[in-house]
Amino acid sequence: ACSLIDALVALVSALQKYSESHGDIMGKINILAQSLSYHFISWITKGSDGQNEDSNAEQTFKTVAQKAWINQCHFSVAKFVMANHYSDSKTLTMEQQKQHVRCFVFNLIGRLRLGDEAKTAILFSNDSLFLEQNNKEHTSSPLSSMLMQEICSSPEARAQLD
Repeated sequence: ACSLIDALVALVSALQKYSESHGDIMGKINILAQSLSYHFISWITKGSDGQNEDSNAEQTFKTVAQKAWINQCHFSVAKFVMANHYSDSKTLTMEQQKQHVRCFVFNLIGRLRLGDEAKTAILFSNDSLFLEQNNKEHTSSPLSSMLMQEICSSPEARAQLD
């Protein structure tokens, strides 16, 4: 399932890039992306409301490989939702969606392991996750900048991100 979701996100993202140069299908691809984003946000919202069927006991029995697949899937979903600027929801405002995605991403960052520095850098580079709701002054987050500096603090660390 994780591989399928990862592949679906990659396919829709590739179609979005392709449609930029082929305007005749751009509208349909954007509708598809917004629909997928809507479903992902619905899924994220259910998980953050405590309705996720995984219990803590089940979480401990997952193998390292299973955790890596789940983290990759969640990373793909988070990156896709952030790139598509959330969805038109009848039940959640944009700010509520953003809060759910923020919780989802912070949970994911906490689960990433050694070797996932590139994923962490991509998530940290999204300033909107780290800015306060009413903060109109800053276009970039000092926290995001500090975390990115920490990840890229040495030539070895930067080489590992490549």
